[in-house]
Amino acid sequence: MRMQASKIVVGFTIFLLVAGNAFGRKVKVDYDHDKNFSKYRTFVWIQEPEPKNPFMRQRIINAVNRQLRLKGLEPDDSGADLEIKATSTTEQVQILNTFYSGGGCGAWGYGWGLGYGGCWDGWGGGWSTTTVETREQATLVVELLDAKTHEPLWQGVSTHLVSRKADKAAEKLQKEIRKMFEEYPFLSRIS
Repeated sequence: MRMQASKIVVGFTIFLLVAGNAFGRKVKVDYDHDKNFSKYRTFVWIQEPEPKNPFMRQRIINAVNRQLRLKGLEPDDSGADLEIKATSTTEQVQILNTFYSGGGCGAWGYGWGLGYGGCWDGWGGGWSTTTVETREQATLVVELLDAKTHEPLWQGVSTHLVSRKADKAAEKLQKEIRKMFEEYPFLSRIS
């Protein structure tokens, strides 16, 4: 009985670790550590994202603009210091869901104990069922470039499963972009 219970615990722990890594939201940020980001005060969009959901385009732009404004930058279409490029892609991914049932003493039979179908030498019956679910995974890449040299300065990448509910997807997008800009290399100039 103990051996079976420990196998279930180990199996469930491995599942949680794999599921957490595979399905958790991932945000990665990198930037040029040699640049003085405090000299950048204005920004302009040079490439807007084209997500599969057309309503998300403006939501992405608004969220990025908001985060840059919170860092003290302002939009400027005529002579900006920073250029913004964003791309959005989606792909179908398969998720395996395994469910376990049965097992242990008295799982079925004449009630609790060693009746029909009970335990033999500590091993009980059990079943597992695996289903395959296809979901949509989105990747958003936001890049900031020096407007004079067009060299990349900062990049944020977000990868996550897309919610089937529009309001949840929009909320998740806001959180992802906010998390990206938490690692922007200077603090807000707004007091």
